[in-house]
Amino acid sequence: MSEIRHARRREQRREIARKSCYGYRKRIGESNYRREVRGHMRPRANSIWVAFRIAMIGAIAFAFLLARADAQIQGAPPGPYCALGLEILSPTEGFDVTPYVKPLGLVLLRNGEKRMPEDAKMGAKGAVAVVITIRKDGTLAGQDPTIDVGSRYEDMDRAALAAARASAPFEHLPDGFKGAELKLRVTFLYNVSPPLATH
Repeated sequence: MSEIRHARRREQRREIARKSCYGYRKRIGESNYRREVRGHMRPRANSIWVAFRIAMIGAIAFAFLLARADAQIQGAPPGPYCALGLEILSPTEGFDVTPYVKPLGLVLLRNGEKRMPEDAKMGAKGAVAVVITIRKDGTLAGQDPTIDVGSRYEDMDRAALAAARASAPFEHLPDGFKGAELKLRVTFLYNVSPPLATH
């Protein structure tokens, strides 16, 4: 059967080649020629179309993967996440507390991620600003932490307070810092940018 099929294909190709000559096309007319040759070439045209569609689907999928990889490289979180904002409220009198605050922020962020509320895990967005006051020995002063600006989700507010409490005690305040305590506003950002920042 395969030999017969190959023979038929060879005959079709010879027929197409014969009919492609100018004299034959002139005798039967251009429109009839195109219709006749199209019937022989249709299987090949279909295979070309299928290959084109496969190539297009592959290109789109590849572009999607590149975009996703680029987003991850730039730091875009793949799902529910917790970010952090830090603001120094105490006067520093020119002393740079950034080397002290940055590791402190990482501890707060880690506890915020561990205690992410269910609302945030489901994709809810919100921000909770908590004020903490750190004594010289790294412990929290008074009734800290307290909510400065709450979200519309009670679970988020409670989770932010729990994260701040779990992060204490902190490292002792730097020796060069003149104040008796360091007051910070810590903003837990659930599924909201920006990431960790200090001011």
